[in-house]
Amino acid sequence: MASRIAEDQFRREGASFISSYVNSPSIWAEAKAGCRANGAELASIHSDRENECIYKSIADCPASKAKCALCSPQRGERVLFGVDESPKLEKTSWFYLVKNEDKRPQSKYHTIWLGGRRRKGMQSSFEWIDSTPFNYTNWAKDEPGKRTKDQDCMSFYNRRINGWDESSYLKHWNVISCHQMLWYGYVCKKPFVTPAKAKARRKILRRRRRRNRKGKH
Repeated sequence: MASRIAEDQFRREGASFISSYVNSPSIWAEAKAGCRANGAELASIHSDRENECIYKSIADCPASKAKCALCSPQRGERVLFGVDESPKLEKTSWFYLVKNEDKRPQSKYHTIWLGGRRRKGMQSSFEWIDSTPFNYTNWAKDEPGKRTKDQDCMSFYNRRINGWDESSYLKHWNVISCHQMLWYGYVCKKPFVTPAKAKARRKILRRRRRRNRKGKH
């Protein structure tokens, strides 16, 4: 079961939405479930500003000389990353991940999951799973490519890729297999609710509960 994300982990982005970067190796379906368990959806992006905000949510975890210790609460495993290194796993976690290597192809790219996917039966049409309009794009070089196998899910290049044209990839999107295991996790997003609106909603819910209780007597 996906763990709850503490409310203060969600980052405010103006007054429209808040996002949280979850450092948990996952396939796309697991990432979607992880967000929904916290009342959010995998992130949709609608402007250059939102794209930059998503990147900043990710960049808070430094990819410097110091190791960045990441924890996956739902699996109880700890993963250590360095700059452009393969994950180094503690002994207690190693066997779990090796067991799944054959079943879960791992992405060699520095990418994280977004909430976009190819429309069913469509070659070049995409949608956001939060039902917002697909009205902005920031594709990486040569993306989105022609569909092969199950390459239907969108991800975001979140780190520098040595030897590549960085400007064509960093902060841009690509389409990969939904069953790829992305080591760098995913970003959740949900509407920002002011304290006043949250309080008003709680009042409405209390009134509904009272009416329901009265209706049962």
